[in-house]
Amino acid sequence: MTIKMVTPTVVTESHTGSGKEEQVVGDTMEYTQQGTQYAREASVQSYLKELRKYPPLSREEEQKVLRKAKRGNQAAIDKIITSNLRFVVSVALEYQGRGVPLADLIAEGNMGLMEALKRFDEERGFKFISYAVWWIRQCILNALKRTSNVVMPANRQEDMDRMARRWGQMTQELGRVPTLDEVASDMKISNKRAERALRCVRPDLSLSMPVDTAGEQPLQNILEADEEDPDQLVIYRDQSEFILRSLNDSLDPRERDVIRAYFGLDGGERRTLSDIGCSLGVTRERVRQIRNRALAKLQRYFRRNVPGGKVEDLV
Repeated sequence: MTIKMVTPTVVTESHTGSGKEEQVVGDTMEYTQQGTQYAREASVQSYLKELRKYPPLSREEEQKVLRKAKRGNQAAIDKIITSNLRFVVSVALEYQGRGVPLADLIAEGNMGLMEALKRFDEERGFKFISYAVWWIRQCILNALKRTSNVVMPANRQEDMDRMARRWGQMTQELGRVPTLDEVASDMKISNKRAERALRCVRPDLSLSMPVDTAGEQPLQNILEADEEDPDQLVIYRDQSEFILRSLNDSLDPRERDVIRAYFGLDGGERRTLSDIGCSLGVTRERVRQIRNRALAKLQRYFRRNVPGGKVEDLV
């Protein structure tokens, strides 16, 4: 399937003094080129303003348009792409400040969006963006890797590895999202090092964190602030739906129950292995075995269905 589309028109001030508007981007082009063109020629603000003309589709409308797009209908392809461009921006914002201009991150994410449309199975029943977000993130992360010429110090990589491990553990142990002070104290490192590691491991959590934070602000407040972004809410809701459907596709009923309880996927708090064992009438060790087997199955499922998909993305 070749993806071409009618390009949104980005308008700038006239440079001739004639009062006429100047069209920066042409009518039709390959979308990969269009993404790069926007990144280089159009300001991000102009781009965002232009995207307001393309609201998200309802589930019913999206299903109809997707079926047409899969048959090669160019107007349908254009409609799916343009209606989801705002979500690319929302994901790209999570990774700004890491050495790649925001406009370039958006352009990379747009390519991920196109790749997702080529591979998406509209008969699965979940929304397109819940699948596409994995491809969007992967393209953005690949761009960050390509442009990084700095060899990461060993201690920084160690901080990131420990943060990835302890963040989920502390959330479960405390029954709430820990503060930056608590994470830094647990890891026996400075708040600055902890914040830097968290920004690398979970940019979605640390995006709104003040650079000079002393740790008094709970990270839960940051999460609540992020949820004011309606596009992020849509991504979170639909991605959660994708994960839950993944459980149904790849796990048996007991494995699903354990994973749902362990990660709090039904909207409740995450439960400990012992607590889950009591509910199921089995030992803590047996629950651990079921959890590990289920995670291995999910990892295989993610590898087959999404690029770079990791079970850790559930945390």
